[in-house]
Order: sequence, then C-alpha cells, then structure tokens
Amino acid sequence: MSTKGPPAWLYLLLATAAVMGAWILAWESPSSRRTSTQPEPEAPAEAKPKAGPKSWTPRALPPEHAPAEPGCTPQEDTLCIRGDAWWVDSCGNPHEKAEECGPALCEEGVCVGPDPACAGMGAGRCEDDVAVGCAAGRVYRRDCAELGRVCVITEEGAACRSSDGVPCLLGAPSRCDGDVLVSCVDGLEQRLTCADVGAQCLPLRGGRADACVRPGAAPQRPGCGACGCEPDPQTEEVCNGRDDDGDGFVDEGVECGVVDLVAVVVADAAGNTDYTEADLDAELARINAFFAREDDLGLTFRWADVVYLDAEAWLEIDDAELQTVLTGSAHLRQRESFYIPIVFTRTLRVDDVPRPGLATPPNGICGGVRRVQSRQPIVGGVIIAKQRWESTVAHELGHYLGLCHTHAPSVDVVSTLSEEGQPCREPCDLEGDGICDTPLDPGPGGCQVGESCQLVCEGTDTPDPSNVMGYYPGCRVGFSAEQAAVVREGLEWRRGWYACVFEPCTCRPAEGDCPEGMTCSPYDAEQGAARWQCRLDGPAPPGAPCSSPDACNGGLCVQQAGGASTCARMCNAQTPDCECAPLPGIDTPLCLDDLSADE
Repeated sequence: MSTKGPPAWLYLLLATAAVMGAWILAWESPSSRRTSTQPEPEAPAEAKPKAGPKSWTPRALPPEHAPAEPGCTPQEDTLCIRGDAWWVDSCGNPHEKAEECGPALCEEGVCVGPDPACAGMGAGRCEDDVAVGCAAGRVYRRDCAELGRVCVITEEGAACRSSDGVPCLLGAPSRCDGDVLVSCVDGLEQRLTCADVGAQCLPLRGGRADACVRPGAAPQRPGCGACGCEPDPQTEEVCNGRDDDGDGFVDEGVECGVVDLVAVVVADAAGNTDYTEADLDAELARINAFFAREDDLGLTFRWADVVYLDAEAWLEIDDAELQTVLTGSAHLRQRESFYIPIVFTRTLRVDDVPRPGLATPPNGICGGVRRVQSRQPIVGGVIIAKQRWESTVAHELGHYLGLCHTHAPSVDVVSTLSEEGQPCREPCDLEGDGICDTPLDPGPGGCQVGESCQLVCEGTDTPDPSNVMGYYPGCRVGFSAEQAAVVREGLEWRRGWYACVFEPCTCRPAEGDCPEGMTCSPYDAEQGAARWQCRLDGPAPPGAPCSSPDACNGGLCVQQAGGASTCARMCNAQTPDCECAPLPGIDTPLCLDDLSADE
C-alpha cells in the first residue's frame, strides 16, 4: 500500500500529525531481542500519554511436535497461537502446529487465505456510497453513507471520505483556477493557493498539467544557484543517492551500512500476538531481497530489536489511533543510532476500509517533490497488518524513505525555475511519482493484470508491473535505479534528523550547521537573546509570504511594516546575492533583498 511516495489519503492524516504531540520515553536496549519488562520512566504530567502501551513478553510457543497429553485425544480441534493454527487435544492442550499462516490472518484456528472473489476486482469500486474492494486478498464492503461520508476511489482503492469536498476523477490533471492550483486527491478536489508558497499558477512547460511555478531558491552559499549547487570534484562521495563529485556516477563504491529496523509487535494482555520471531526473520529476508541490487545502490537491513507491546486496543488500528501510533507515544525509543520503527499489528483501517500497510514520507516529500505543504512528524513510522502481500513491508519502507506510488497523481507540484526562467527539473520529474525511469502508470483501476503479469491498460501508458511501488502486488520484484537513489537520499535525511529527535540540535544562525532538510529556527528567548535549534524545513522559500514561524524553508518569517510576513534568509558576509543587515528587534542579520522581493 501507501505509505511514501505516499498515498494521497495519508496527506490528510499527516496534516493532523505535524507536531510530535506525545511524550517520547528514553530506554536502554537490552542485549536480547526482547525488551525489559521494567517500568519506563514517567513523563511530566502535562505530557504523559493517556494509557500508553508498555513493554511485554509474548506468549511462549508450544513445543513444535509434542504428543497429546496421556488420556487425551490428539488433534481434536485447532487454535490460533502467535498467528498460526495449532492442533489442540481433547483436553485443550496445544501440541502440534496445524498450519503456518505466514502473512495471512489466523481466525478461529484456521489460516484465512485469499478470497477468490478478489480476482478481477482491481482497485475496487464504489457501488453508490458503498466501498467495495480487496485488501491483500480479502474482500471488504463498507457503507460510507452510514458514516456520513461518501465513497471515492483513491490511490489505494475504494475508501470512505468526508462528504464536504468536491468530487473529482482520480488521475485528472491539475489545473489553474486563477492563482489556485486545483488537483484531484483521492476523488476529492484539493486547492493550493500558489501565492502561499511564493509561486504563480501556470501551465508546466512540457508537462501534462498546470503547477505552481516560482523562481528557484536564493543561493545559501557561494557556488550555488537557483537550482541548487553544482557537484564539486573535490567532494568525497557519501551515501546520499547523489553524484557528489560530479563524475557522472551516483554513490560509486559507497556503502551505506546496515539499516537498523525495530519491530514493534502489538500483543494483548495475555501476551498473544499474531507474529513469531520466525515470521519476522522471514520478513527480513524478503525485505533484503527486494532492496538488493547488482549496482552500488542496494541497501541491507537487520532487526536491531523486537519490542512487544501490551496494547490490545492497537490490535485493530484505525483512524482514531493513527496519530498516536505515528507520533511516537509508544514505538519511538531512544537508541544510540538511527533506526526505522515498524509496528506489526493484526488489522489496519484507514478511511474506514482495511489496508495492508501504511508509512509516513520524509516531511511530506516523495519522488523529490514536496506534496504536503506543512511540516510533518520528524520520525513517523511504518504500520503493517497481518493480512498483507509479501512485498508490503518493502513497499512501505519505500514510502518511508521517499518514494511515491508509481501511479501517484501530479498534485501540489511546485516547480522552481533557473535564473534563465527554465524549470530546474525535467517535466518527467514533476509527473506521477516524480521519477523519470518509472513509466507513467494509470494505476490499478486503469490496467488489467494477466496471469503472467502482462498488463493491458487504458490509453498509451504501460507501467512496469514488477516495480515494488506499483499496485500490482503479485508481480512486484524490485526498484528502478532512480528509485534506489531516492531511497538513499531519504535515508541520509532521516539519519541526519534522528540526531535531533530526543535532544534539540542547537545551531548558529546563517552558518548552515543543521542537517540537510532542516532550518535553524528560534524557539525560546532567554534574557532577551533567542535560542536556536534545527527544525524540519517548511514549504515557503526566501522571499515568499509566510503565515507562521514554521512556514519557512531556510529562513525566518518576518513581519514587515505593512503587516505582511515574508521569509528571509539569515545571512553573513559570505551569503551570495544578499544585502545583509540586522533589523530592529531581530538579533541576527537578514537578507533585505528577500524582504523587498515583492515590492
């Protein structure tokens, strides 16, 4: 499913989760793969989670081939234990595994496999206001009208959405309505005022849709231009998905190191879960197979820990729990080095329909394009349901590290221009998933999949069914080269941000000492002097209007004499194209050119 490039339904969720609202508890990782059952330190009263889940020890598995108890009839019935079906004798004692369920749910002692009715259903459909579709091989029907909602077709399939929006056709190109960019996001119109991001609504040259178009970012240091900085032959290549030294090769000979994953397995009060450690080991093998490559762009993952949570309410995660789960009240724990939290639960519902998985993209960015115009949770996470495809976890990790669906619509695109007025990126970078070596994909609703993964699609676009970020789950094999580079870039961002999660990263204004993707921002005043810390970038570039301190990318939101507020770069003597001077009441010099850009 989603979770990078993110599914569009996730954008609405992420907008509600823009601040880390739950207290983050520190921990010491034990040497074993299970966490300690000692109580965690309490958060301050004003920030303490309401009934937060705690670490737990999972129920022990029975012996694999134990005989029935004396005097008891063997294989009398079956029972679900740790996600698999087990034989129990007539005395109620489990003694032998009956069936390994793998990524299928165990219900009433039986593994629930794919429903034949899913064949040919594709992305699902709306029958009036009833959402009908399949999630990892299981049919769902949900009456949206009973919930006061309407049925719409999203990137994920049929779903129930608010009835307040204006219906539209998924996949319709974005268009300008005056200075407002109108896009179709999961069956409902989404409107972005281009002036709010320092842009104008114009046809995108060479593209298939309109976009918000603005001048490129003001250079932050010498050697950079509106479209960024040129590679430096003296620069050493690092793991970031870019050609740092300008020799035409990306990350050549560079190892990214093993990426740590922490499995957060949801259990009930008795320690019952739907997963065994064997399940997690098999999942890890699949993840590594999907991310393996013959070039220099592959990644390797490992389980750094397995945390079991006594959180029965989280066995069925729905819209009400999503914000809590994704903002770190239980799954986010301090470790010495970066890791990706993956929450394994029984079922997941989004927009009142079941989903196999979900993930948060890095600060609303997927495919190199910012698709959410607000700051997002600095960590977020991945959520996985038991009933899923074998490629679901790899798919969600792709979202978490910055990939869109291959059938993502071209929405909320903000195209930047060079000094010569040309787009900084190719048109194919601003269409669909934002990646040029993945063919345009009309989505599962526009293509029929044959038994050997041949696609018959409406129109002329024929996608690659083997791409992990596509929605042809039985055919998914791996990522394209450009996708692999984007994933490495997302990994570099998240590794840099991780240092600022548990303790604020202090910084010096205008010195560029924050991790990439973060801005040095004031957050407190002490004896009249501002204190500064690194925070995730906002969407507005220098010279653009802003409405809050969180709005700027690489600058401060400054209120001018006329009442309007504008983003301005913090500067020093080396900042290019900048008249640098202090302003009354602001104790760091600012670029006056940015403040006069619209005059």
